[in-house]
Amino acid sequence: MTVSSARHELSGRVVPTHWTGLFGVITVSAVVVLFVTGLLLMLVYAPSSESMRYRGPYEPLAGVEVSRAFASVMTLSFEVPGGLLLRQLHHWAALILPAAIGLQLLVTFFTGAFRRPRRGSWVMLFLLLIVALVGGWSGYALPDDMLSGSGLRIVEGITLGIPVVGTWASSVLFGGGFPGRIIENLSAVHVFVVPLGLLVLIAGRAWSASRHRPPQFAAGGREEGNIVGVPLLPNGVARAGGFSAVVVGLLVLMATLVPVAPVWEYGPSDPGNASAGSQPDWYTGFLDGALRLVPPGWEVVLFDRTWTLAVLVPLLVVGAFLAVVALYPFLEARVTRDRAEHHLLDRPRNVATRTAIGVAGIVFFCVLWAAGSADVVALVFHVSFETMILTLQIALLAGPPLAFVLTRRICIGLQRKDRDLVLHGFETGRVVRMPGGEYVEVHEPLDEYERWRLVAHAAASGGGAPVGGATSVARSGPRPPSRLTDMSEDLGRTVIADLCRLPNPEAIDRTAYVELGGVEQFVSIRGRSRANPVLVVCHGGPALPSLPSSWIWQRGVEDYFTVVNYDQRASGKSEATVSDGLDLRVERYVDDLVELIAWVQAELGVRKVGVLGHSWGTIIGLTVARQRPDLLWAYIGVGQVICGPENEVESFGHAMRSAVADGNERAVAELQSLGEYPGAEPLTVERIVTCRRWAQHYGGLSAYRSDFAYFTESQELSPYYTDADLGLIGVGQQVTMTAVLPALLGFDARDQTAFEVPMLQFLGRHDWTTPTGPVVRWLEHVTAPSTHVVWFENSAHLCMLEEPGKFLVSLVTRALPHAVDAMPVGGQSKTPAM
Repeated sequence: MTVSSARHELSGRVVPTHWTGLFGVITVSAVVVLFVTGLLLMLVYAPSSESMRYRGPYEPLAGVEVSRAFASVMTLSFEVPGGLLLRQLHHWAALILPAAIGLQLLVTFFTGAFRRPRRGSWVMLFLLLIVALVGGWSGYALPDDMLSGSGLRIVEGITLGIPVVGTWASSVLFGGGFPGRIIENLSAVHVFVVPLGLLVLIAGRAWSASRHRPPQFAAGGREEGNIVGVPLLPNGVARAGGFSAVVVGLLVLMATLVPVAPVWEYGPSDPGNASAGSQPDWYTGFLDGALRLVPPGWEVVLFDRTWTLAVLVPLLVVGAFLAVVALYPFLEARVTRDRAEHHLLDRPRNVATRTAIGVAGIVFFCVLWAAGSADVVALVFHVSFETMILTLQIALLAGPPLAFVLTRRICIGLQRKDRDLVLHGFETGRVVRMPGGEYVEVHEPLDEYERWRLVAHAAASGGGAPVGGATSVARSGPRPPSRLTDMSEDLGRTVIADLCRLPNPEAIDRTAYVELGGVEQFVSIRGRSRANPVLVVCHGGPALPSLPSSWIWQRGVEDYFTVVNYDQRASGKSEATVSDGLDLRVERYVDDLVELIAWVQAELGVRKVGVLGHSWGTIIGLTVARQRPDLLWAYIGVGQVICGPENEVESFGHAMRSAVADGNERAVAELQSLGEYPGAEPLTVERIVTCRRWAQHYGGLSAYRSDFAYFTESQELSPYYTDADLGLIGVGQQVTMTAVLPALLGFDARDQTAFEVPMLQFLGRHDWTTPTGPVVRWLEHVTAPSTHVVWFENSAHLCMLEEPGKFLVSLVTRALPHAVDAMPVGGQSKTPAM
């Protein structure tokens, strides 16, 4: 890659601007300071345990036996111009680095930035913290003063306390008996291993960031498919560079004014003495605290060896805690079955359980950290040391569970507060008297940007809306927060499940996984009577199963038809079929439907079936109707796709006309930014998002509505889908969208006009998701045994949900006669009278 092309790529890359991104700048700035000051300190520092007499200018230590390492540190501090500033600048940077990385980890955790596709970046950030801790600890010991010597004595004791391998490990670490060659050994770690680890991990995170677009917080105009921010070059680089200069300046100011590590006051290390009241650097205090909280006498004799539980238990507990932190993204994904990619960050309150887990972890860490200074706290506040330890032991056991419960309740309370703000607005303080004498307070509605920020999380939590093959990339905006509490949702599901129950003996209600095209796909069959004709529903999306919301409209249909729903490959409950190399060609979807019909014929003993295609599913259904008329008694298209390019043109036109008429300057500006649409430019996800968002905002998805909350919330009440099942919908959409979108947008059936089965079209008068104009023009040239159009005057793209009564009547009066005519003699439907 040339310099010019690299510059062009960086200039075209957009990065969000949010204060949480500054912690990364602090981290890199601290590493740069450490590298620069470390290289300069290496010119004078002598990593040697060899003894000598101190002959420097610091008179209190004149003639005292010290190591060459200690003497070189004294030389840096008192004889080299600027040496003390360099030492303190290096030390302060080493103290700031773990804090910056730790804050990065917390921000990443609480906002959910660790989810796919950034799980590897999380692991590298965690390892960066571990390397920083190792670097800080090894550097802490290099001056070879009394304070660091006391810390090394503790390390030696812990190492020796490890059963079986403790003696050997201590010998390797110290190079023999204490202190041995520990300075030389730690110097190699500090100078070579740690810098290499920092460089590799930072480079790895930068590479990962270059491969994936940066996550961003939900706000007006920000969605999963776009990035709102500033160009990386020059704006982003300039911002980061300016803040980095501030960080370095503050570090220099701290190094100048705030003394740290005055080794001349501690004196040289002495194996026979220890520093009273010594404390480790702040970032290792939790390790010391874990040792202090173990009850006394925790030892057992086993296999002729003494097992010191006072050492083993803290090591295991802290190790397990760190392992959970490192692996948390994988654990959460496994528990929630979340395999989708996420580019919008969460507000912590909206993911109450994760936030509660994080706060519980912080409490656990803080208790251990506080225990590391229990002796100093007891001395300063005149509290017995035993009381302090007992209090902290209780806090360690009771604190995390209590923090989890309280945090979760607080988050749920904040969610309810946001919901009230969205639904009712904020209090103005103005009280007015109504004509009937009632006094009420006036509430002011939130502006659209604040409303978007508060409820955007809800749009990503459930399934999308059927929008003609571009569900996940063409939402009209975030839906309002669910008005369902956990209790009302459970009760609603129970009641709806009972209402949808088919108790009569002749009914059929079964589910199965059927292998179609080598892939198992979920199938549901429901009907009042097995003698009724079969209607196979081919859902839209792509990857948006019809079953979760079918309870709204399908129950009445089941009195006249046996309805077969199936989750297409990589959709819904068929999500388990997602794998590399999965065949997602339109031809494969068509073959799946043909194989499903053959299976239904064998299972139910029917000769023909009806196919009802919706949105994306109309491409599949129409193709089967043309290629295999021998299998169908009729084809019913709902939200029919005839020509993808024409659909985009008409959808864009509706959005622009409506925005201009509404005086919506923001919508007009966003639509104009698309240029000629769809035009000759590649029809990217981002361009489709902008067009569809405003087309659907002006009723193109659901008539007279700017959102489709009722649709997504109806899924939450589905008696056929659990919450875990609903979570799979987004996974399938992520997988199928890229593969299916080109075929959808390029689909053109205008020349497919000859059919051998009855053709019915159910069209929403206000449908601008799959506009009806191309369908009407196509029908003028269609030849078939019969054709009929039913207009749903109060519907857009979701006519079965918007006008379920008319939808049922239309199926019974227009589709059912074709089914009866196609049934063999003696096999007439025993459907109830209207």
